[in-house]
Amino acid sequence: MDARFLLDLVFLLFLFALALFLRRLLTPLFGHVFGPKGGGWSDLAKVFATTRPMPPQTFRRQNVAVGQIVYRRSMNVGFDDAGFYLQPGFPVSLAQKARLFIPWERIGKVTPRMFFFRRAAALALGEPPAGVVTVPMDVFDAAIRPHLPAEALRELTPPQA
Repeated sequence: MDARFLLDLVFLLFLFALALFLRRLLTPLFGHVFGPKGGGWSDLAKVFATTRPMPPQTFRRQNVAVGQIVYRRSMNVGFDDAGFYLQPGFPVSLAQKARLFIPWERIGKVTPRMFFFRRAAALALGEPPAGVVTVPMDVFDAAIRPHLPAEALRELTPPQA
């Protein structure tokens, strides 16, 4: 056999092994986002999917967590008098995830969280909860808090003495 052929064969086998290794390494990281479950997105989409257009009051490219999956700077959060919207931006939009519309009355308990070393609010959606969405506190304060009843905010604000 030719030495060049053997060298090419070894290189090809190395590339194949590297591809298998990377697939095994990256599937747990990206499989939740691009896979069928979507980290809870598909569960929320069964209940909250919509074709309504995004409202003009929209925070673009926000960090949002749906369940345990974090959408870093790739989620648009909109709101109007009826509820709030989650629309995937690039690159998550490539997975063709549905836009969500969550009516204000479907937000249950709100709990404080830390999210990328900043304060955030975790929203339990539906009763019984269909899922949890975590949004940065500045987005929550500006868009969501004014529309929620006091009992939903009980855990978020300490009692007054």
